[in-house]
Amino acid sequence: MSSGRNESNPKDKASGSTDETRGWPILKPIWWLGISIKNPDNLPVFLTALFTLLLVIFAYYAWSEAQIGTKAMQDQLTEMKNARRPWVSFNTGDIEISRPLTFDDNGASLDFKVPMKNGGSSIAIGVHVEATLHVAPLPAFNGPIQVARQVVLANMNGACSPQTIAGLARAEGRILLPSEGDIVPSSPGGSTVKKDQFRFNSQSGDVSVWIPYCVGYLDDVGNPHGTGTLLYYSPASTGAMHFAPTGIVQGGFNSFAVSWIVF
Repeated sequence: MSSGRNESNPKDKASGSTDETRGWPILKPIWWLGISIKNPDNLPVFLTALFTLLLVIFAYYAWSEAQIGTKAMQDQLTEMKNARRPWVSFNTGDIEISRPLTFDDNGASLDFKVPMKNGGSSIAIGVHVEATLHVAPLPAFNGPIQVARQVVLANMNGACSPQTIAGLARAEGRILLPSEGDIVPSSPGGSTVKKDQFRFNSQSGDVSVWIPYCVGYLDDVGNPHGTGTLLYYSPASTGAMHFAPTGIVQGGFNSFAVSWIVF
């Protein structure tokens, strides 16, 4: 028979636990901390823990400030380097067609000139161009800009890589002083494609004509730089990216905004 009294569990008495504390698991650590602090013997332990916590907070704050300072210094160094480096560039709209795209029994041929300029503040050394004419379907630029750039680089066959530019710039090319310009003709070997190398659109039988074009050069301390894009030829009458491979096709070059590579 029940006595009507709410008897406490002896174990609860030994631990200091009550019905209230058992009902609040989240408050138990706080309750335990309060009980423990009342014991003078625990004071050195809590002071040591508090001091350690403060050291951790201070160390994290110092590390965060150091990271911010390091990034700011790196950004400043990058800006300084960019401010004094050469920048050789060209505009697609300035490309001059010396002889329009022509299809005959020998294949496809095209001659053009590219005006370019060193818009930087230091000398550009070993300025050279890598360009190869293709008569084939255009590469697909699906996905983010990083994917598009990888497509361009893949179709340049390494011609616009820092390693290739470094080698070619030391072996050939010319010097462009700051604000100096030049007009570079198309390579005779790169502006002709034999007929048996044509690749046609499987559905329409048309072709696209495009050129991975890269200008490579070195700065005054030997670092390689490049400006490249994928140029495609469009007939003046239609502006299309693919057309029938017959006769003389008057037109000019265009480029995809996502296909530009500058480093």
